[in-house]
Amino acid sequence: MANPDMTECEGVLQPEISVSMRQLPYPQYTIDVFLSIIVTILPFFVILAYIYSAGIFTKELVLEKETRIRESMLMMGLQQWVLWTTWFIKQFILLLISAIFVTILLKFGQVFPNSNFLLLLIFFILYIVSFISFCFFLSVWFNTARVGLLVGFLGWFMNYVPYLFVPGQYNNLDLGGKIAFCILSNSCMGLGINTISLLEIRGEGVQWGNFAEDISLDDDFHLGYVFLMLIVDSIVYMLIAWYVNGVKPGQYGVPKPIYFPFQPSYWLGRPLTSKTKKANQSWFCRTDWHERPSATRPSLR
Repeated sequence: MANPDMTECEGVLQPEISVSMRQLPYPQYTIDVFLSIIVTILPFFVILAYIYSAGIFTKELVLEKETRIRESMLMMGLQQWVLWTTWFIKQFILLLISAIFVTILLKFGQVFPNSNFLLLLIFFILYIVSFISFCFFLSVWFNTARVGLLVGFLGWFMNYVPYLFVPGQYNNLDLGGKIAFCILSNSCMGLGINTISLLEIRGEGVQWGNFAEDISLDDDFHLGYVFLMLIVDSIVYMLIAWYVNGVKPGQYGVPKPIYFPFQPSYWLGRPLTSKTKKANQSWFCRTDWHERPSATRPSLR
């Protein structure tokens, strides 16, 4: 008697094989026209919202140098790092208010309703840090406040121009090309909003569990690269500003040699020479001071 699980083919019993197919689970494909428009429109509105601040902040930095206020404070003993840190903290507090407001608007205004609020806030905080660093970078090249104002406006917009070519060519760019666009902070911000929009279309939004994961099998870019590049942009802008400000401090500053970062005296200070030590000792050990008159009493007249 033949086995019910066997079939006879040309007199040979063969096992009967059943095949079943089932689609792997994957989020449904949706077309969100609103988010597709946001990818292009929202980054443009963000840079327009900050373009006035970029011009005014750059002008203030250059004006401080033009009016000799910076050199006066340095002559009175103020350290360079204290001066720049003060500018950074002042501008950061002002921009932080706007970053919180924009995050609330995007999260609770149903633009990015599925995304994590804290991650959106971190994204915009890193962006305003790169904003401040970029203004530092622009300010060290000019000595006239009026020129600094115009360059602040123009430079801030030109920082965004490369992103205009990204939406149409996004699928043709590899990971290296997308990271190359992130060298400019405004273009990096645009790619960040594009990534968040793609995650919103999937119905997930940016979360702690997926912000450093590939968007899809065909796209290995993610928001973690955006965070990293915004930090890198800020560091690069600040390093360039620090170096140029040292070798080109303006009309009234004292320029340092182009190799000053490699001088131990810049980091450790200049040691006192024997001549300087003797001069200091002779000053404090002087005996020709005028004695206080003993016959008079201090009074107001």
